[in-house]
Amino acid sequence: IAGAIEAADHFSASLDAFHEEEVPRKSVFAVMRALLARGKDLSFHLTGSGPDDPYLRDVTAEIRREFHDRIPMLVGRVRPVGRARAGAPALRPLPGRGTVPAPAAENAGTVTGSGVAPALPCAMAAWPTVGFDGTITACCNQDVVDHRPVPGHLRLGHAGADDWSTVRERCLTSGTLRALRTYGPLRLAGAPPGRGYCETCRELEVTPPPHTPAAAFLERRVLDMQLAGGGVGFAGRYGCPPYGDLVSLGHPGRKHDL
Repeated sequence: IAGAIEAADHFSASLDAFHEEEVPRKSVFAVMRALLARGKDLSFHLTGSGPDDPYLRDVTAEIRREFHDRIPMLVGRVRPVGRARAGAPALRPLPGRGTVPAPAAENAGTVTGSGVAPALPCAMAAWPTVGFDGTITACCNQDVVDHRPVPGHLRLGHAGADDWSTVRERCLTSGTLRALRTYGPLRLAGAPPGRGYCETCRELEVTPPPHTPAAAFLERRVLDMQLAGGGVGFAGRYGCPPYGDLVSLGHPGRKHDL
């Protein structure tokens, strides 16, 4: 494990109330202190039930005190998706199954005056994730990572056969993934009202729009808007909004760096 950590450019420790029942917080802190002393780039990935969860208030405050604001934190919410679907009955399901930002999910079933689904770009369609069997998917949606077969448009390769440059090239050049990052699955599929955001993506069977100059312009504009929001904007959109600014801790340029 130490060798794997040493080989990584960045190491993130995941903490939540359930993991702390098995691995004490002080043990995680001890490892992070040792890595920080060696100059490793670090972060914490924290998960709670929502903005009012006392666990999140406690753990974020303790991390800030313990590490003097030198380690950023990405704070998320437990939502009924993947393994948490059966274990969180009190959580309100979102149309996007909790894997898209809440504002987009709330509006996922709306249509414009022309009867066309709204454009809700998915930034997560650029998040290569290695699954349990080595399959590399284009996003970290739990239903995509855990289930086989992986939808063809979300499969980027296999860790045993494809190197990073190949995976990166496929992620950047796939017409469907580019369209998902520009328009989102609802617009791309012409989804009807009430259709789930991520469910629509997983079942997507459409020909991506041609990469015309107009399409390239729109793609660039969407990317520019997301870059303008920086890491804080991304964390507020996909994580737990009140804690979004914690991703900028410990690095003077992190607020503007994705």
